Amino acid sequence: NLILAFDRNMERVLRAIESKKNSFSTPPIGPLGMHVTIREGFEKWARPIQRVISGTLNSFVVANSQDNKLLKQIFISCGIKSNFNVITYKLTNFNYNHGKAKTEHPCIVDALEFSSRELECLFVDQSRIEKILLIEDKNEARDALKKRSRNVIMALSLKNARSGFQSSLSSYDGFRIDTIDYQDKMKMKTKSSDDGTKYLKDLINEERHELERTKVHYDQLFN
Repeated sequence: NLILAFDRNMERVLRAIESKKNSFSTPPIGPLGMHVTIREGFEKWARPIQRVISGTLNSFVVANSQDNKLLKQIFISCGIKSNFNVITYKLTNFNYNHGKAKTEHPCIVDALEFSSRELECLFVDQSRIEKILLIEDKNEARDALKKRSRNVIMALSLKNARSGFQSSLSSYDGFRIDTIDYQDKMKMKTKSSDDGTKYLKDLINEERHELERTKVHYDQLFN
């Protein structure tokens, strides 16, 4: 159940919002991850993308400060212990093509579908998903960043089932690459029929290979 990935009491929150919807000027939308889907063909990027935009995925959006206050009261009454961000934001539909990365590589926004164009624009505004490239190999990502293509701020690359790479250029022409650890629970939808078992199988296979390498190492030491 995707909603339980956010918090075990999240279903209570959504029921409370529904029961008090007339008290809000505009009903809150969230958690926003419930409104985001990984496009078919981009399944391998689900966890790297989630790691980068997790703050927005965990958020709710409300229309004004009074709605913000009421929603936070609901969080407290429902026993929400996680730190959910409440964004006071006027949803709008705007054209962001002029700010999108100008490169042959796909970026995060190309890998996602949203329940509305307005929410897509919110993610663009909050997480800059139109400027972050998806490039499997970290060395290729470095070369792409060094070209300093227009509107590119970062690149994500793959490593294994547990972690990946986040690459960026510093203001002094230096190249920085960080390892990012993935989150176990998925907080976005996917069009794939996979229910998460592939991820678990990949982790098991990695553990098995690591045990085999360790065994070979000790066999060499004691023989």
